Formats: sequence, C-alpha cells, structure tokens
Amino acid sequence: MVNLHINEELYTIIKIAIRALLKIFFQKQMISKGELFETRGPLLLVANHPNSFLDAIIIGASCKFPVHFLARGDAFQKKYHRFLLNLLQMIPIYRMREGRDKLHLNSNSFVRTQEVLNKNGIVLIFIEGICVNSHDLQPFQKGAARIIMEYRGLLPLKVMPVCIYYGQIPAVYHKISISAGKLFKASDFLREKNTKAIVQHFNSTMKQELQSLLADSSKRISENVSQNAINKKIIRYAMLPVFWPTSRIVYAVTKGTVFFDSVLFGVLLFILPIWIFLVLSIFIFSIEAYIYYY
Repeated sequence: MVNLHINEELYTIIKIAIRALLKIFFQKQMISKGELFETRGPLLLVANHPNSFLDAIIIGASCKFPVHFLARGDAFQKKYHRFLLNLLQMIPIYRMREGRDKLHLNSNSFVRTQEVLNKNGIVLIFIEGICVNSHDLQPFQKGAARIIMEYRGLLPLKVMPVCIYYGQIPAVYHKISISAGKLFKASDFLREKNTKAIVQHFNSTMKQELQSLLADSSKRISENVSQNAINKKIIRYAMLPVFWPTSRIVYAVTKGTVFFDSVLFGVLLFILPIWIFLVLSIFIFSIEAYIYYY
C-alpha cells in the first residue's frame, strides 16, 4: 500500500536541498503559470521528457505538494538505486527492452499509481515513454490514458500537461523553462465510445498542448537575457574544485547516454554538503588559529 505520508519529513528536506542546488545548477529558471503547480490532487501531470531523471526532479521541486513519479524500470535493478528512487517517490514502469519477464510487474505499478490518486495525491508520467535529448516530441504511449480510464477515486481526477524546456542540453549552467498548460477533467476524455477512441482523444489533446507550450518556452528562453548575480558567481567559483573533477568523471561514465545532467545533479546533491562542511570547518579553524596565535 502507498502511504502518502511516508518519509514526508525526509522528502521535504530533500526537496529543499534540490531547490537550492537548482538555483546554482541553472543559469536561470523561468516558471510560467506557477500557481497551477499549487494544484491539489487527485492530479495526473503529463509531461514531455527531454532530459532523463532531471525532468522529474525539476517538476517535482516546482510543485507545492508531494509528487510520485513513474520512471523507467531498469533504473531500479540495483538495491541502492531502488532505495534512493523510492525516497524520491518514484514508481517503476517496465518496457519490452527491460525484458518480457518484467512486464507483469507493471500491474503492481499501476495499482500503486491508483492508490496515490485515490488518496488525492499527484502522479507525474512522461507520456512519450522514452527519453531523447531533444525537444522534439516522440510518439506517445498509452500509459497516461490507461491511468485515467482505471481511476475510481471519490474526487474528480484532474489532468495537467507540463512542459520542461532547456536552453541547451547538457543543461548545466544554462536556462530552463517550466510551464503548465490547461487544467483538464479526466472525465472529459471518457465520453468517447471505446478505449481506442479515448486514447486517441487524450493523446492528441496532450500533444497539441505540449507542442504549444514548447513553442512558447522556446520563444521565452531565446528572448530572455539572463544576468548572473554576483553572489551566484561567487558560489559557482567556490564549487569549482568539486564541480570540475566531478563533471569530468560523470561525463566519462555517462558518455553516449542521456544521463549526464541527471547523474551530475544527483552526485552534486550528495557531495556538495560535505564540501561546504569542509570549507566552513577550515574557515572556522583558521579564524580560531589566528585568534589564538595573535
């Protein structure tokens, strides 16, 4: 069973840390219609997927209320990966490429998804079902439409298209736009006569919304002139001894994949607090030594 309050304090702490790192990781964040990200559940967020797990992290950090994410199943193979992804409230979805023997596990994942929505939670799904480092939309899958068809909660289910757009990929130190589209009622799509018609109507509507949001985001990023604040530059220079070697190692490990930004962000999220602690400790020790000797 899904408990929406499990690890709530830890989730909040992680979310605060993520928001802080996002301010450093990106040159500028532009959130359009931010009030929509304060929408309560039951809510299904339907998003594009240009930059692996970083997409989910950014959208989740932009929402006021906790978000559960549907993520590719192969990321859950290792035990410590499962532990970390569960902390971030991610739910695995398995594809044919992960093996036909894994597909039956999707039934449990969809049950967990419905449990979250039935408890008035929020679920994020990447409707393309695949990540390509591109803002060109890939063919849509049936998973999102299946979720609204299986919903049996007491409150009306809402659907919100969400667009994430990067000024450049790799995205580190570049601009990013997060925008939300029109808020739909899931029941609006269930008036079609059969399952195929529901899927077609749902996917075509989401595609139209996401294409419009992508066009607006591209224009907004290209027209926006970013000015780096002096304090942000100081922080980045202070990070350089950690960032430079870390980014080189991550690039070598993730070369040829779509995971560079996601892995780099995740690694920095864990090692930066240690680096900050060491820098502060050295600073305090130096001050104390100076006072003692002089």
